Amino acid sequence: MTPKIKRSQSVRPLLTSSGYSEDRGSVLLLLLRRECSQFVFVYYLRTWHGRFLTRNAELMISRVYRGHLARRRCKRLRAEVERARHGAVLDFYAVVIQKLARGVQSRTNRLDFRKRKAYIGELAAKGDHMRRMLEENLQKQQEQEQIDSEKVARAELVKVTQDLHHLVSTRAIAGIYNSPMQPASTTSFGVPVETHIRENSRRVVTSRLESSQLPSKLTPYPPSNKATLQAAAPYDAVQRDTRKQTKYHKLRRIGTSDFAAVYNPEHDVVQKRNAPGINAGIEYLEDWRNPYKKRGVPRTKRDLHPQLSTLGRYPETPFYLTHGGNKSKVLANDRFDV
Repeated sequence: MTPKIKRSQSVRPLLTSSGYSEDRGSVLLLLLRRECSQFVFVYYLRTWHGRFLTRNAELMISRVYRGHLARRRCKRLRAEVERARHGAVLDFYAVVIQKLARGVQSRTNRLDFRKRKAYIGELAAKGDHMRRMLEENLQKQQEQEQIDSEKVARAELVKVTQDLHHLVSTRAIAGIYNSPMQPASTTSFGVPVETHIRENSRRVVTSRLESSQLPSKLTPYPPSNKATLQAAAPYDAVQRDTRKQTKYHKLRRIGTSDFAAVYNPEHDVVQKRNAPGINAGIEYLEDWRNPYKKRGVPRTKRDLHPQLSTLGRYPETPFYLTHGGNKSKVLANDRFDV
């Protein structure tokens, strides 16, 4: 607080400082100015002091309130962390319990070890039984195939040996299957081949004699064609003839361009590659008829025509030399043979 100035102390020096007395009006004016300046100074000082105290109070209130908010936030975060930790613990125990419960349910209901063991044993027994059945079936098939092959071989042997009676040994000459040069005769199925020939030939002769009968009367041959006069020709003869004519017409087609049913721009390269040459569509001429391959100098356009050209032909009037020696190459039409 600023000390207050007394009125008596402030007036006396002003009255006596200049050495002369002033009038009362000027003194009052000075006093009024000083009082005003002191009042303004005190007002500003009081205002600044009040602002300072108010600011300190505001800072203290805000600090206390921020501390309160921070403590509440920390308490809330701590509670959330504790809740999360507690939830994690509960989740862990729930997962463990679910694993145990599902394992028990799976082992007792879905994947029972005893049932699986019994099922695997049953599958193994069925597999062994099936394997034994397959082995027995294979053995039976092999035996049947061996019997069939032997039967076929015997039938073929009968078919082959039933007409070989001329190869059997006689009393004077030994047969090819009973050669005296061999230590033992040739056998088939453990029996000599000559025995097979004798039995099969005797059997076939007997069967043929039994089946043969004397012709009592001549039986006419069956007709080769049983068609009547109405069906002398097939019913679709006209359609067949039309198709044949169409086919022959397509085969006789001659043109300078390749046949293309549908235009495809992607095949232009192939068509250009396989395009006909410059001689396509031109009549073929033999070398002896082509005027461009004959000796001589053409005089007119007639000489370039195959039917009218005179190049390479003999002259109409023969050229006789009046003297012998070297033969002249000048033709009768005064053209040199080039």
